Amino acid sequence: MRYIRVPAHSHPLANQDGWIFEHRVILYEVIGPGAHPCHWCNRSLEWGEKGGKRLCVDHLDGNPRNNLASNLVPSCRNCNGQRTGHGIREGEPFRQRPNGNRERAVERICQRCGRDFLTTHKDLERGKYCSRQCIPTGRKPGGLGLRILTEEQVLAIRTEYATGQISQAKLAIQYSVAQMTISKLLRRVTWSHI
Repeated sequence: MRYIRVPAHSHPLANQDGWIFEHRVILYEVIGPGAHPCHWCNRSLEWGEKGGKRLCVDHLDGNPRNNLASNLVPSCRNCNGQRTGHGIREGEPFRQRPNGNRERAVERICQRCGRDFLTTHKDLERGKYCSRQCIPTGRKPGGLGLRILTEEQVLAIRTEYATGQISQAKLAIQYSVAQMTISKLLRRVTWSHI
């Protein structure tokens, strides 16, 4: 959900084009201009300030479209961004970062081991595996790699390549490994035991 923008050409907080977020107009009408304390940490804030002293409007329920005056409070940027539950609803999955911030997350199933895990929206393309141990690298068992090809896969790769119908590059893509991995197992630099 996005914030609601309204035209307010004569409002002191309007941007160059005469638009302003509705929640800023409403809280400004309630508390007025000047300095106000952050609802969470009591830091003194100003409407027009730049950076850390800028007054932000925090939605108590995390819903950016609920612009009732009773749902809006002044907040510093730090508290607005870090507040527990900010933008995350009750029961919604999240990951907690080392600094205490919460990030909205998505539940996924690891493509290698089948375990459930959480990944952030930023990681959705990469978020196919639950841990480094499950990420494909194409190394043999007992090696330093993080992903283990099975003996069946190695034998299948060798058999497919022997037909002459497929290149090492295509095999690498098919098995989600580096082309060098394919080259080494075909030359028996790795997987020489089978």
